[in-house]
Amino acid sequence: MSKRVHAKIKEKHPDMLPYTSKDGFTLLLANTIATVAYHKKPKSDNFIACIDESYILYALKQERHHTSCSTIFKLKASTLKKYYNDDTFKMLQKSYEDEMRRYMN
Repeated sequence: MSKRVHAKIKEKHPDMLPYTSKDGFTLLLANTIATVAYHKKPKSDNFIACIDESYILYALKQERHHTSCSTIFKLKASTLKKYYNDDTFKMLQKSYEDEMRRYMN
């Protein structure tokens, strides 16, 4: 994660700062339940993690020689529903699907 992205997360989503550390990001990766494409940036993929009944979106951006995290934020039910209805949405852990549907309604 670049210093600029870290500063932006610190300013706009300070509750997500714990996930920017190595251990916190590992927690996000371990709890990833879905993926959805980001149409505005073809080299960026969004992932959704479920931690403590919260849905957190993080984006991984592919650069020339590395991959970096470009954003992390907590999803509102309406935003999660928008992603869920996207053609590119894919559940990676089907066991969370019923819980996710309850959250969106």
